[in-house]
Amino acid sequence: MSKKHFRVFLVFLVVTVTMMVYQASKGPIMPLGFLMHPLNLLNDSIRQVSYRISASIENLTITQKEIEDMRNAIAFLRLQNQKLKEIELENERLKDLLSLKKRQQGLPVSASVIARGNDLWSHTLIIDKGRADSITKGMAVITVKGLAGKIHEVYDSYSSVLLITDKRFKAGVRLQAGRAEGIFSGSGGRHGIIQYISTVETVREEEVIVTSGLDSLFPPGLGIGYISGVFKSDRKLFQDIEVTLFVDTMKVEEVIVLR
Repeated sequence: MSKKHFRVFLVFLVVTVTMMVYQASKGPIMPLGFLMHPLNLLNDSIRQVSYRISASIENLTITQKEIEDMRNAIAFLRLQNQKLKEIELENERLKDLLSLKKRQQGLPVSASVIARGNDLWSHTLIIDKGRADSITKGMAVITVKGLAGKIHEVYDSYSSVLLITDKRFKAGVRLQAGRAEGIFSGSGGRHGIIQYISTVETVREEEVIVTSGLDSLFPPGLGIGYISGVFKSDRKLFQDIEVTLFVDTMKVEEVIVLR
């Protein structure tokens, strides 16, 4: 054995004996023992953070459920509010209808719309009053805004109404201010036309049109609409007059039948 190797062996032997003596008197040597305390602290911190995160997630779940319950409650309250609003609007309509009914002569009958025509081009309504309520064909049907149509067909417990928008609908009318008279016809939409008013008559836009009563069909003074267009031609004897109707027949829900 060389001197170099002998020295290495001697150092190793001394270190080994020293460690054995130390372990015998002090216990086993732990080279990284100084890291145990920080590691334990780190482990405790991780456990506490994990616990808090778990608790937060649980609380968040509860909060989400509470939010969902609140949303459902709000949706329910909105639905109830819509129902109350609909009742309020219906009461207002019926109040106006009752007031109109009291102003009409004879024995007017109030009725509700229960159905409409079978297609988009139909201009008829079905009301819940009929022959049993002394309804007859040709009676005027009105709303608080004006003339809506006339009774077209009558059955025992219900009737069909031909609306003022129908091209078959006609009525004798007059200008409320100018007093000129003509024949009103439906045109299939929210506008009607007046025929047979001479070009020499002064006709102004916005003037109100009412029934004349001269056709023996409708009582005089029922509102039809207002003039929204006047068209004259030197080659024609009569003016073409457009009328915007007072009654929106697509929104009619209650009517009065004039007997």
